[in-house]
Amino acid sequence: MSTSVVSGPLVSGFDHVSTASRDVDRLTAFYRDIFGIEPLPGFPMVTPDGRKIVLIPLTSGTTLQATEVALPEAPEVMSPPAAVFYGTARFDHASFRATNTAAFDEVRSRLMGGGHSSGEIRSFGTQRFFAFTDPDGYIAEVVVNAEG
Repeated sequence: MSTSVVSGPLVSGFDHVSTASRDVDRLTAFYRDIFGIEPLPGFPMVTPDGRKIVLIPLTSGTTLQATEVALPEAPEVMSPPAAVFYGTARFDHASFRATNTAAFDEVRSRLMGGGHSSGEIRSFGTQRFFAFTDPDGYIAEVVVNAEG
């Protein structure tokens, strides 16, 4: 492992959790009506490839990202819960918020060095991010604000 120029944790928590939704407008209304949470300004939006996406702010800067896609009916909740708590298997990915640009670069280097990421950086609004795959094959991201 490389010697780090960054001391302390390289991530400060989750940036967002991404899910799939049959109907982003219905999901947005749910969070608005039940929790009193409005989507971030400019959302829901339609991406250039036609997907509708919403970003719903939760607590401490964490955001729920939902992308509208065709989904099969949700399975019944498993009772009692097993290794997969609810059996829905609709989780898409987690996104970790880097504490700053240096931490973003450091964790990217480590993941590339371990063969867990190509290191390709993408941008979305004011954020830069890259994807990686953990040892169990789950895809996740690391995000940093372009200013940070």
